[in-house]
Amino acid sequence: VVGAAPAVEPSVLDHRLPGTEVLAPPAHLRLLVEVAVEEHRALVAEPAGGGDVEEQAGMLGLKYAAEKGMAVIVMEPLMGGKLAAPPPAIQSIFSTADANRSPVDWALQWLWDQPEVTFVLSGMTAPGHVEENLASAARSKAGSLSKKDKDVIQKVQEAYLGLCPIPCTDCKYCLPCPHGVMIPGNFEIFNRGAMLD
Repeated sequence: VVGAAPAVEPSVLDHRLPGTEVLAPPAHLRLLVEVAVEEHRALVAEPAGGGDVEEQAGMLGLKYAAEKGMAVIVMEPLMGGKLAAPPPAIQSIFSTADANRSPVDWALQWLWDQPEVTFVLSGMTAPGHVEENLASAARSKAGSLSKKDKDVIQKVQEAYLGLCPIPCTDCKYCLPCPHGVMIPGNFEIFNRGAMLD
């Protein structure tokens, strides 16, 4: 999901962001960025479900927006909390790493390693989440991940793609369904079944 929000100084970021969001497949991304640049807006991007960094805005969108001088805000970096509690197959990949990080820290560090990312907007529901995110942010900077760290992340992304047949972030943009179907809930059940099979 990509949207455009008014560009503001980081010191005045508040509850008004992220602003208007629209679905933008990669084919339409350049037009969205060009319009947003003209209107002095920031790019708001939400990672796609299933770990595919080329889905929705993807890395292409991230780099293109930054190249145009836009602030890039990443929403839902933990996919609604799904990346915080990975299935055993994913956790076993993390356990091979030299760095001892939580899945949350891995995800946030990967985003902050990208020099194009301006701001990460993580939904937090408990004081412990805030503390963990702040501690992760304090250790982060662009270009800080080692080659080994990036290799672990690449393996995790590939494993998620194999485990998650329907990429869904549970954003609920498909609701309400005119037929009353709880689309995200059904996708979640299907994906959990695939992960646990």
